[in-house]
Amino acid sequence: MRNLILLTLMSPLLFTLSSCVTTRNLTEPMQSRLNSLNRIMDTYFETSLKLNPLFASSIGDHRYDAELAISVSDEHRAKEIAAITEALNQIHKLGCVDLPESEIYTCLTFETELQNELDLLTVDLDYLMSFNQFSSFFLDFAEIASGSSYVTFENETDYRNFLSRMRKMPEMLLETENKMRDGLKRGITIPKALAIKALKQLKNILPTKIEESVFYKPLTHFPKIIPDSAQEEITRDYRNVIKDTVYPAYRKLLKFVEKDYLSRCRKTSGISSVPGGKRYYLALVKNHTTTSLTPDAIMSIGLKEVARITQEFETVKKELGFKG
Repeated sequence: MRNLILLTLMSPLLFTLSSCVTTRNLTEPMQSRLNSLNRIMDTYFETSLKLNPLFASSIGDHRYDAELAISVSDEHRAKEIAAITEALNQIHKLGCVDLPESEIYTCLTFETELQNELDLLTVDLDYLMSFNQFSSFFLDFAEIASGSSYVTFENETDYRNFLSRMRKMPEMLLETENKMRDGLKRGITIPKALAIKALKQLKNILPTKIEESVFYKPLTHFPKIIPDSAQEEITRDYRNVIKDTVYPAYRKLLKFVEKDYLSRCRKTSGISSVPGGKRYYLALVKNHTTTSLTPDAIMSIGLKEVARITQEFETVKKELGFKG
């Protein structure tokens, strides 16, 4: 359920596993348990969509297109942890081991993904330094605002929905700044080299003329379905929100990074150099590899594989008489 959004964003977990749980000739108690497994997964997935409306939009669920989660806030993170914990408790109570074979794997996979996500959230540090040149909210929001990503601008409702999101966006940027300030107090920052790159990207989002900004792009190619009168009203509302809400919020973050954050960013690169970084790194390794192998063990496997493949290259090279 991370921002993901992150995604991925955090990415939130997308579970379509419930489709694997089929009805067949089973005893009534067993069928009841399978129905419960479906309900647990469906309930968790629905909760994920409500907590992560941008994620919902990205998979074509438009029920929350006017909403925007403040994903780095303590309140939102607590809700994510509560949702995962509730689903885990229900899965533990249900039990996976004596289900029919195909459903065992569905249940165990769901349980493992939940546990990995919970372990990661409890040691997460990203929310304290969610300003970088790859997957920051300020970048992602600008991209989807342009209409070149998963948010569509096909009718008047689409425009109105995103207008609502733009009005809510300053709260997210403000909370991002607040968490970055918390990170400064705890010695948890991004590398300075990355901050410089992200800062440049942030500046590029704010051209002097708002007509040249990515936030204005959907106004340059209205769908024919929208009447001229509605287009004029939408354009007026967008111009006002971009000028009075979006730009000021972005400029506030820009000022904070330039004046307070950049000079205090760390000179190191690895996450292990910050307090709690080693524990977070191990959780990331487990989350991404789904194993309990240590980073050194994974590195060793990688080096052995490179050596093996290189030797195979050399063998083929000799067989073909290749001199390059």
